[in-house]
Amino acid sequence: MSKLTTVINVPRAPDIDTILQGWRSWCNQQPTLIKPLTGGLTNKSYLVESLGERYVVRVNAANSRALGLQRDMEARVLMSVSDTSIGSQLVYFDPCECYLVTRYIDGQHWQLSDSQSHEGINRLASLLKAIHGLEPVEYFLDVAIKADHYWQHIAGDSELAQSLRQLKPQVDHHIAQANKQNRHPVLCHNDLVVENLLLGNDQKLHALDWEYAAMGDPFFDLAVIVEEHKLNESESLQLLQSYLDGKPSKQDLNRLYSNQIIGCYLSVLWYAVKYAAGSERATHQDCKDRLICLQQLLSATL
Repeated sequence: MSKLTTVINVPRAPDIDTILQGWRSWCNQQPTLIKPLTGGLTNKSYLVESLGERYVVRVNAANSRALGLQRDMEARVLMSVSDTSIGSQLVYFDPCECYLVTRYIDGQHWQLSDSQSHEGINRLASLLKAIHGLEPVEYFLDVAIKADHYWQHIAGDSELAQSLRQLKPQVDHHIAQANKQNRHPVLCHNDLVVENLLLGNDQKLHALDWEYAAMGDPFFDLAVIVEEHKLNESESLQLLQSYLDGKPSKQDLNRLYSNQIIGCYLSVLWYAVKYAAGSERATHQDCKDRLICLQQLLSATL
C-alpha cells in the first residue's frame, strides 16, 4: 500500500513537560507526572496528580484533521457529559486544540468477556440509552461525507483502495438504507470500542474518548459494539432487546446490519488513513483484516 502523498499542516502539539508547565490554566499547584497511559490508537495520554487530585492529560494526534476530528465539538460534548456520571469531567480544553485535561476515573478497564456476559450486555444497553439521551449538538455525522474525507487521505492507486471501490456500490446501498431509517438522530459516541469503556469503582460503566461524538444514528453505536466487542447472534439480540425494551423487529435487525457494514467500512478507511500517515499503530495487516471483515459482512445474509 502506498503512503500518503498529501501533507496537511497542523499545530504541533506541545510535549507533556511543556503542558505541565502551563498548569495554572487548569489546577492550583504544579502537577506531577505519574505515568503515560497506554491503549489509545490516535492520541497520547498521561496520568498526572496535583494536590491529591488525579487528571488525564490527552495530547491530540498531529493527524486529527486527516481523521476529520472536530475538537471544539468534542469539548462541547464533554461539557454536557461532565454533568452526568457516564464519562469523565472536562477540566480544561486548550484553545489551540492541542490537548485537553479531564478528571481521572478510578476503575477497571472493560474486557471483551464483560461485553459477552448477560450483565455486561445490559450495562452496555443502559449506557447507550444514557448517551443517546444527552443534549443534542450542532454537529452531525454524515457517513458519506466522512468516508469521502478519508478517501482524500489514502493513496487511490493502492491495492486496498481498488478492493474497496469494488465494494463501494454495496456499501452505498446500506448507507442509503440507514439514512432512510434514521428519522430521529441523537447524540452518539460513535467509537464505543472496548478500550473506550471503564467500569468505575462506583460500579458505573463510563465511556471515554468522545472525539468522534456527533448527532447520528443510535444503531451505529449498537453496531460498533456488536462488531468491536465480537458479540455472537444471541448476544447481539440481547443487546438490541435490552436497548429497545422489547423484541427487535425485522426492520430493527436490518437497520443494525446496515450500520454494521457502515461501521466496518469506515473502520477500513480509518486504518488506511492512519497507515498512510505512517502511524506505528496501524499496519498493512490491520487494513487487510478490516477489509476481510467488511467482505464477510457483505456476503452474509440475515
